[in-house]
Amino acid sequence: MHITYDFWRAADDPAEAAWKRVLRIAMTPPLRDYIFARVLEMTSKWMFRVTTPMVVWQLSHDERMLAAALVSLLLPGLVMELVGGIFADRYDRQKIMTFSCWASLACNLVIAGMAMSGALTLPLLLGMTVVYGAVNSVAQAASKTIVTAYVRKEDLATAVSLNTVVFNVAGFVGPALAAGIMYALGTAAAYIACAAFTLAFVILLGGIPAPAHDRGSHHLSFFAALRDGFAHILSVRLLAYVFVLHIGSIALSRPFVEFVPAIVHHAFHGGVKEAGIMLSAFGLGSICGGLWLAGAEANRIRLTGVALGAMPVFAASLVGILLSPNLAIASVFAFFAGIGMITRGGAIQSIIQLESQPAYRGRVVALHGVTFEIGCIAGALSIGELARGVSLTVALGMCVALLLLLWVFIRGPLKAAAEEPRG
Repeated sequence: MHITYDFWRAADDPAEAAWKRVLRIAMTPPLRDYIFARVLEMTSKWMFRVTTPMVVWQLSHDERMLAAALVSLLLPGLVMELVGGIFADRYDRQKIMTFSCWASLACNLVIAGMAMSGALTLPLLLGMTVVYGAVNSVAQAASKTIVTAYVRKEDLATAVSLNTVVFNVAGFVGPALAAGIMYALGTAAAYIACAAFTLAFVILLGGIPAPAHDRGSHHLSFFAALRDGFAHILSVRLLAYVFVLHIGSIALSRPFVEFVPAIVHHAFHGGVKEAGIMLSAFGLGSICGGLWLAGAEANRIRLTGVALGAMPVFAASLVGILLSPNLAIASVFAFFAGIGMITRGGAIQSIIQLESQPAYRGRVVALHGVTFEIGCIAGALSIGELARGVSLTVALGMCVALLLLLWVFIRGPLKAAAEEPRG
C-alpha cells in the first residue's frame, strides 16, 4: 500500500526547543520505525566495513592492501550508485532497499562459509567485497532520499541529520561489535553477525508502508537522466560549490577510518582490540556531532557555516591522533575527529537535499555518493602509496595540510553562494 504521510499537528511553535523538535520528529511514525530499522542495517554495514580491513591487515600487513580493500568496496558504486539514483527517482525505494539487503546478506554468508572452511584468501575476500559493494550501492540513493517522504520540507534538514545520526550510532556500535566478535569468536562469526542484522532490517522494513514520492525521468534514457541530474547541480551555484568541497574533503579525510588498523599498529603496537577502541571513540563523537546538527537551525547559510567550520576541527584532531603518546589520548582526539567529520558530511547532505528539486533528488544524491566514492578511492590509493614510500604519519600529515588549503580557497566563494537569494 502506498500512502502519503500527513501527520504534523501543532508543530510550528517558533519557541519550541531544539531538542523537543528533534525528539518530536524522530518519534513520529513512520520515520520512527524507519530510523529503528535503519540502525540495524547500518550496524551490519559498519561491521562489514570494519571487519574486512581487519582481516585484510591480518592477511597482508600492507597499507596498500587496506587501500585495495576500500577500492574494492567503493569502485562498483561508480556505476551502480548512478543506476540506483535513477531507480530511486522511478521506482519503489523500499523494494530497491529490500533487494539490496538480501544480496548483501548472501555475500556475508558466503564469506563466513569460506572463513569457517579455511578457504578465505585475500583475493577471494577482495572479490566478495566488490560484489558486496555493488549490491549495496544500488540502494544508497533510495535509503538517503526516502526520509524526504516522511517529513515536511521545513523539517527536512532535521530528518536528514537524524538519518546521519543513525549512520553514526551504527558507527559506534558496529566497530565495537565487529572487533569484539572477531576477537572472541573469529572472522566467520563477525560476518554471520552482519548477515543477522541485515535480516532483521529486511523484516522490519517490510512492516513500514511505502510512501508516495515524486517520480521523474521515466521517459529518459540512462545517460539522459544522468545528464539532467548533473545539469541541475551546475544550475544551482551553491550545489556546485558544495560538491567541490565535498570531493576534496572526502579525498583528504574519509580514508582515515580504513587506515585505523595501520595507525594503531605503527603508533601503539595494537591490533584488533585497539583499533576497535579508536573506531568506537570516533563513532561516539560522530553521534554527538550528528545530534547537535539535528538540533541546529536548518538554513543554507547556517549549514554552510557548519560544513566549513568542521574542516579545521577534523584537521586539528587528526594531528592530535598522529602526535599522541598513547591510545587513550589518541582516542580522545578520535572523538573530536568524529564530530568534525560528521558535522561536515551531515551539513553537506542537508544542503544537497534542501537545494535539489524533488524530481532530481535521487540522481543528485547518487552523484553525491559517486563523488564520495571517487574521493575515497583517490585518497586511499594516494595515502597507501605514500605510506609505503615515506610513512603513514607523513602521508596523513600531508592530507591535513591540503585539507586546510582547500578550506582557505573554498571558504569565500561557498559563503557568498549560500548568501545569494534563491532563483
